[in-house]
This record gives sequence, structure tokens and C-alpha cells, in this order.
Amino acid sequence: MIDLDYQPTQTEFGALVGLSQPAVSGLLARGIIREGGTIGAWSAAYCAHLREQAAGRAAAGDHDLATERARLAHHNANIAAMEERRRAGELCDTTGVVIVMARIGSNFRTALERVADKLADRLAAEADPHACHQVINAELQQTLDQLAKDCEAAALDIKGERHEAA
Repeated sequence: MIDLDYQPTQTEFGALVGLSQPAVSGLLARGIIREGGTIGAWSAAYCAHLREQAAGRAAAGDHDLATERARLAHHNANIAAMEERRRAGELCDTTGVVIVMARIGSNFRTALERVADKLADRLAAEADPHACHQVINAELQQTLDQLAKDCEAAALDIKGERHEAA
């Protein structure tokens, strides 16, 4: 027969309930069992703690099983909703967008830098300001049209819908 009024060491109590001494020390630190308690008091407190855990209720500072399960379900639902939106084409990978937009920006910059080279000789020979304006406007419009085509093609690339011409 066990003497329930006996004050055990942490190691002795751990051996009785199947815990290591550090685990028993943790029970003391969290206030689940009290320093100087008897085997009877520690056993009752430890069993009460186990019942609370099994019921999904948490003591102060402990993880509440029911709350953790609810959080997991909530996050899984968010992940599923985002995946659904991605499949519907509402979301996309930002890395891919950044790469494509950098390529478009670089191409556009290069095209704008070429405008002066393309127009220099034609404008040098032109004395009419209205004709100069038309030449510049036409070249800029062509450059902007190409930018628009690049953006449309990039959108299809990002969505995975672009098919290369045969």
C-alpha cells in the first residue's frame, strides 16, 4: 500500500507516474503540483491536469486543444480558399510577376532609348515643326503599342495561357 501522505522527490514521483524528473520539475514550475506536496496531493493534481487536457480545456499558459484545433481548421480553410482563388486566376505567384514586370520595364527602357537614334536623321532633315511632331508622335505610339502587347503577353504568361505561335 502506498502512503499517500509521503512527500516524494521529483524523481520518485516521476517514476510513479511515468515522467522524467525534468518533466516533474516543469509541473512544479507551471503550478500544476505544489512544492512540498504529498504523493496523494501531487497524484490528484496531476490527474486533474490530465483530465483538463483530455477535455480540451487549458489551464493558464497551456495550449487549449479545442482552440488549437479550431485555429488549425481556420488556417486550413484559408489555405483552401486561397488555392481556389489561385485556380480561378484571381491570385498568382508574385515572384513570376516581378520577373515579368522587370523584363517589360527593361524592354520598354531599351525601346525609349532607341527613339532618339531612330529619329535623329529624319528630324534633322525636317524643317516643319508639325511634321517633326508627327514623326515623334508616331514613333512613341509604336513604342507604347509594343509595351501594351508585351503587357498582354505577360499577363497570359503569368496565367499560363499563352501559346507560342507555330
